[in-house]
Amino acid sequence: MSHVLFQKWISAIEKHEPSPAYVLFGENNYFKTKLIESLKHHMIHPHESTNLNSFSCSSSSGLDSLIHLLNTTPFFHNRQLIITRDFFKSYAKSKAIPALVHYLKNPAPFSILVILENEIDKRTSLYKTLSECATVCECSHLNDSESRTLITDMLKSQQKTIATDASDFIITCTNSNLSDIESQLNRIVTFLGNSVSHITLEHIQQLVDDSRVHTMFEFLDYFFEKRADQAIFAYHSLITDSKVSPLAIVSMLFRQLGQFHQAFIFRSLNPNRKPYDILKEIGVPPFVHQKFLSQLKKTSINQIIKSKQDITELDVRLKSHPVDGDTLIEHYILAYCANL
Repeated sequence: MSHVLFQKWISAIEKHEPSPAYVLFGENNYFKTKLIESLKHHMIHPHESTNLNSFSCSSSSGLDSLIHLLNTTPFFHNRQLIITRDFFKSYAKSKAIPALVHYLKNPAPFSILVILENEIDKRTSLYKTLSECATVCECSHLNDSESRTLITDMLKSQQKTIATDASDFIITCTNSNLSDIESQLNRIVTFLGNSVSHITLEHIQQLVDDSRVHTMFEFLDYFFEKRADQAIFAYHSLITDSKVSPLAIVSMLFRQLGQFHQAFIFRSLNPNRKPYDILKEIGVPPFVHQKFLSQLKKTSINQIIKSKQDITELDVRLKSHPVDGDTLIEHYILAYCANL
């Protein structure tokens, strides 16, 4: 499946125009995960809720039971997303297939069906039938050209461009694994910050295989998840093993706190906007939205304001008394993590 076609489907979902049914098959779980995430994030209008159902396909739960579920208004929810597996194996010869086709041509406005398969025999009549009335996505691995397009699109939302040889280096290091590509881009964008708009091979070579970058991101995760012991251990690894200066660590913390502060302000000014739209507005990379929101839930606007004030004072003290830097930061980590 081409990345361009995948993006077309995602765009339709973002406009609240999803297909009534998706058939996702193939070995590339990245596309399956992203499409389901997009459905969960964008199919629901403000003030609505959704019900996520996992329907077990088997001989004991017939296709007619699935059709009945699709036509049944969900309790206490506005819409429902129904995910099934082993659909083709269970219902290839079902007598209820015409009823399913009839449903898909006249779908319930509150239901979306997602069929997940590892592989499908395209020669079967069921596959040909669903291809005519559902959105069928073959989730195969991308070739190098498609991977380059994906990298370019991911970085475009961050107002960044990338050199071709830099893209090729990432593709080679990750063996075109899209989850790994996304993870590396997250590290690169966050570490380079706003100072770099065009990413070169030199930038990538400095960062992709640099163990201190991995430790830095571990530290940030532990810190904002308020896991004091792990945060202090990662901090000392940065200081002693990777030779990262205390001031550099303070700068990374302040930048993340600043984004948290922006998120709170935007949410208070736009209470009806979806969280993911707010994060996009303030420049949080799309591939870290879930982790960002998870960390944001563990703090408050008052704590963020206080933490920014504390870290500003810490920065001044570090510049005045650099010899005591380790102790000052360790005390700050403990104080932040203790404020649950």
